[in-house]
Amino acid sequence: MVPMLNATKSTRTGELGTRGLDRISSRKRKVILKTSGVENLDAREAEELKIIRENRDRVGCDCKGACNPALCSCAGEGIQCHQERAGSPCQCREGECGNPAGRYKFEQTAVQMHFIQTIMETQGAFSIN
Repeated sequence: MVPMLNATKSTRTGELGTRGLDRISSRKRKVILKTSGVENLDAREAEELKIIRENRDRVGCDCKGACNPALCSCAGEGIQCHQERAGSPCQCREGECGNPAGRYKFEQTAVQMHFIQTIMETQGAFSIN
């Protein structure tokens, strides 16, 4: 039996962002993996995970207001600016972003509607007999 991290559906914001996820200790992660049948844990993984966590803290551009493509770190990497919530991770303003790759804005309502539509389609709600 696989241990459950959180058996209840949560809409709260967790320590790891908007999806209600909380960090678990290395020891707890190892127990979960072993219980799930993973026999060999790679010791290098801990260092790789640390690097991933550090990189997540260094995302987004520091542009204030309008993005200047010559100075924008996102444009320099050839990726879209991204807005998860106001001012995070990118600080450029919608309508003033000059990033040639564009700008993505997370829309919670669109995600929820896509989820509902997918559930309805997979359960045959849109089929005509």
